[in-house]
Amino acid sequence: MVVRDNCEPVVSIQRAHVADPIDGHVTFGVLLSPDTVAVPGPTGWLDDSTPFEVLLAAAGSSGPGTVERLRIRTAVVIGLDNAPGTEVAVLTLTHPSLLTPSDRWTDLTRIETALGVDPDLWTALEAADAVPEGVRTLPVAGVLGPVRDREIDTRATWPVFELRDTAAGVGGIWCRISPKCECRGLWWL
Repeated sequence: MVVRDNCEPVVSIQRAHVADPIDGHVTFGVLLSPDTVAVPGPTGWLDDSTPFEVLLAAAGSSGPGTVERLRIRTAVVIGLDNAPGTEVAVLTLTHPSLLTPSDRWTDLTRIETALGVDPDLWTALEAADAVPEGVRTLPVAGVLGPVRDREIDTRATWPVFELRDTAAGVGGIWCRISPKCECRGLWWL
């Protein structure tokens, strides 16, 4: 397996509403820009009526750091019409990712030359260094297991209970949290 650049986020197409990223995984891809993802074919999963989302995970100091799940706005499939299954899906996300996309530049001549040798567009993109090698063969459990653990740990810290024994105590918490809360005036008077 080819070692990927440590700074490129992991991109996994997921079945939406499946909490475990290993169980929800469909295929890996590459973040091209903050709101654009490229996914190697075959792209038959796009024909499924299941809603999909994109899981993005950046490297942290000792495993996954930031993990995002973003919805897909549109999908455009590109490739040679005489080579089914070798196309690439280009997904536009509903919101831009906070993560840093790939900084690879595309050399059109290298892609066209590689497509002349092999009609598989993703293989041509790898040959032209437009996408990192090895995305299709990443170990699902090895990559997404730590992401699952990170999401579980994050969800475990979500419910913070701020319970008080008086109405004034609850009101005080609400006004500390809410950006719109009636001011009672000068508290020291």
